[in-house]
Amino acid sequence: MNEAESLAAVARLFGDLLLAELDETRLQGLLEPRARVALAALGIDVPEVRDGGLDELAADYHAAFLQPRGGGAPPVGSLWTEGRYEGALTVRLRELAKSAALEVDPDAVRDAPVDHLGNVLHLWAACSDRAPWGSNELAAEHLAWADAPLARVEDAGGFYGGLAGALRAFLNELSVTRIPTGS
Repeated sequence: MNEAESLAAVARLFGDLLLAELDETRLQGLLEPRARVALAALGIDVPEVRDGGLDELAADYHAAFLQPRGGGAPPVGSLWTEGRYEGALTVRLRELAKSAALEVDPDAVRDAPVDHLGNVLHLWAACSDRAPWGSNELAAEHLAWADAPLARVEDAGGFYGGLAGALRAFLNELSVTRIPTGS
């Protein structure tokens, strides 16, 4: 696996973790030895869930990413850059996906806004193979806003705080990494 493929796999993993709370099936997948080692390498400890633990994790996910308290907003680019949904970032992401011959499928994005950080990471991963120039634009111009919501989640601690810290480091890596475009 080359660097771009490795980064794309990590981007998809982070995207999935941001787009939906952990359920029993997804948690079990993260507890598989290979996944657990990969997550540990990213600095993420998979929680040991006991009775009622999934409900607690769901509440943590809700507080971190759906209805954050303390002046935060969900990790949606237009909310953080313009204070509203469906802003200029949303328009640009749709244009970028279209020019890369990628579809923005509402089912694939789990009905989250196109500029939700999880979806932007999935778009980055899709572009990394198919349209590297798109990944490079995303990394250089369309991810810096994510530091603010992730810093707030990181400060809250817990599983999602650890996830947010690891994701901030990953986004920093993406900001300085360019996928070769072949031209």
